[in-house]
Amino acid sequence: TKRTFNSLFQNDKFAFLCSFIAALCIWLVVSITASPQTTRVIKDVKVTIDDAVPSQFDLRVFGNDEFTVDVTVKGKKYQISSLKPEDIKILAQTNNVESAGIRTLLLKSDQTFGSNDYTVTAISQKSIDVYFDVPKTVQMVIEPDIVADDVEIVEEGFKTGEINLSETAVNVTGPSTEINRIVKAVARLKLQKSLSSNKSADVEVMLLDENGKSNFNYVTTDIDKVVL
Repeated sequence: TKRTFNSLFQNDKFAFLCSFIAALCIWLVVSITASPQTTRVIKDVKVTIDDAVPSQFDLRVFGNDEFTVDVTVKGKKYQISSLKPEDIKILAQTNNVESAGIRTLLLKSDQTFGSNDYTVTAISQKSIDVYFDVPKTVQMVIEPDIVADDVEIVEEGFKTGEINLSETAVNVTGPSTEINRIVKAVARLKLQKSLSSNKSADVEVMLLDENGKSNFNYVTTDIDKVVL
């Protein structure tokens, strides 16, 4: 058997194949152990907003809660070449969020997530602005509101009868700060000319503040329109 094995190396093709395999193994070992450090930019890495502290105060995010950043990583080329955005975790720190309002959250890399074969050397932005508030839902009676700026509501000889709405109440949901500014909900009908007969129309439900303005952020209703 020994003579047969030795005779294999006397075969030029076998000797060449063994030499090629040995050279390839040596090249792989050297490439891995002696690979130089390099950098790479990973685009569109999702930012995770840590809600541990805000949740203790019943606070949650309103408005935009999806942010992405570009992250520069450093490591050996063979280790970082296959990195994808989901392999990296960027945290928005919320340890200072204890009350409602817009908060500036600093960003940092969570190196305990995934592989430790690379380091994050830069993030495309240092912070994000996020609005926090306590969620609140209220039910409000819908009041009919007929607006006739330049004309009488009804023509002479007629009178206004009972006004009925297809829905009498609306559920309003949003941040407490905004909900507390709402003083009433109305179904507003604007008239271009005086009425001389019964009128039915789809009208928008409007939320108004104490100044009669309808300008609220992150507020939603379960009813957009009613029949008046």
